[in-house]
Amino acid sequence: TEEILRNSIKPLSWRITIHPIIDACAQLHEQVKGRLGEIEKVHVRVQSLVLEVTGQKTPEDGLLAKFSVFHGGTCGLVFGKATPIQYEYDVVLSEEVITVRHNIVAEERSLGTDATVAVATFNDGTTVEMNVVHALGSTEEHLHDRKLQEKYMDL
Repeated sequence: TEEILRNSIKPLSWRITIHPIIDACAQLHEQVKGRLGEIEKVHVRVQSLVLEVTGQKTPEDGLLAKFSVFHGGTCGLVFGKATPIQYEYDVVLSEEVITVRHNIVAEERSLGTDATVAVATFNDGTTVEMNVVHALGSTEEHLHDRKLQEKYMDL
């Protein structure tokens, strides 16, 4: 019985290494609404495995985008989520997505596997920071009913 409580539902079907970044950038999405075009850079601090496995900077299709921490972060920033729709060919290669993806910089740091820090810097020098200690869907941060419903509605 105790083992079942350690199970969790993945909020996304993509590589688990990207979840914290999508989570942080989706939270940034809520904070930067209407100012997306003013973002100069987004610095995400990630653990070492993230860049090794998902360091694809300029994916050319949906499959390669699934292996891109940069595309995952972009989905969070632009759409507030990363569902299969955001990994379709026309979205991956859209001008807005390419522009935002180009402005994401990933830096390797000593972090937990489900943690990240994302800092958006605007043209005027102001910043907004999101710190994810445990990504949504981890055993420490379970997927809540509302998010689970959203996940299945997006399929």
